[in-house]
Amino acid sequence: MSCECVYCPCYIRCNTKRTSHTAQVLNQAKTSQFSAYSLSNGYQWIQYGSISNIMMKFYGVEGFSIDWLSMVFMLTYIPFIFPVAWLLQKKGLRVTALLANVLNFAGSWIKVASAKSNLFGVTMFGQFISALSQVFILGMPSRMASVWFGASEVSTACSIGVLGNQAS
Repeated sequence: MSCECVYCPCYIRCNTKRTSHTAQVLNQAKTSQFSAYSLSNGYQWIQYGSISNIMMKFYGVEGFSIDWLSMVFMLTYIPFIFPVAWLLQKKGLRVTALLANVLNFAGSWIKVASAKSNLFGVTMFGQFISALSQVFILGMPSRMASVWFGASEVSTACSIGVLGNQAS
């Protein structure tokens, strides 16, 4: 059974090779979009580190507490990578990307809502939600490249996907 559809769910179901120019443009656009929200999440990770002295005065906490806002990203990755990898394998890129973006959005707005000097715990919770989003985002570039691109394009697509997080 042959299919001319350029959308990923159909591609996965019917396992046909997409080579049209439209499919390539669509895949490059999706990769750029992924790179952009990866950049957004990477910024969430380090946003407090560059202004730690200001954040210490604002929240009235020690520097170590501000450092934990960054460390929570690394610590969140460890217990959640296996469930997220399973979810990526079972539910696919669309569900994983949507969850990553919802979590990143929610974490960002929780941190905006915590812009009062007595709400450092809320800031930490928002940072944890953004850290959980990063677990989803970091697992996607290789899967995205292998599903959406041909063998000769996989490494380029994967590197573009990773570039967003590294550019922050």
